[in-house]
Amino acid sequence: MKTPILLMAALLILLMNACDRPLFGPNLPRETQEGANTFGCRVDGEVWLPNNPVFPYISRGASYGYGSIRGTVRVFANNEDRVDGFDFYLEKLVFGPSRFVLSDTLQNPLVGYQKNGEIYWAQNGELAITHLDTTQAGFISGTFWFKAVNRTDSTDTIHLTDGRFDVRF
Repeated sequence: MKTPILLMAALLILLMNACDRPLFGPNLPRETQEGANTFGCRVDGEVWLPNNPVFPYISRGASYGYGSIRGTVRVFANNEDRVDGFDFYLEKLVFGPSRFVLSDTLQNPLVGYQKNGEIYWAQNGELAITHLDTTQAGFISGTFWFKAVNRTDSTDTIHLTDGRFDVRF
């Protein structure tokens, strides 16, 4: 009698470890390139999704031609109840797929993360634009990962992984 129970327990543990998605809690959105208006990543291993219960339509998005420079894009996502958010500024963006190395300088692209009012700058990572549609459909898709460093305390770091976005202008 103990053998079937042990076998089932071992099988259950094996299946849980093989799963790509957690059984409970939020999941990351699929990586898409269709203007699905999605954004998500892992912040120190925990799934982070934009959430603004008061104004859900402004919890994520993008703008093309942001500022005075043509070809500048801003991608943003926020979480009103946790005061967390992302901002990506890309200048002189070229059409087609492109990759940007994120370093410790505040240059193009400028990538920031805010957690509980503290601002973190991207360091040692990558931002990939997989699709840019400036037609009437208007959206930008991509992936990212990086280490973020608190701008006032360089010993305070956060790791952001499995990032993906597919947001409309």
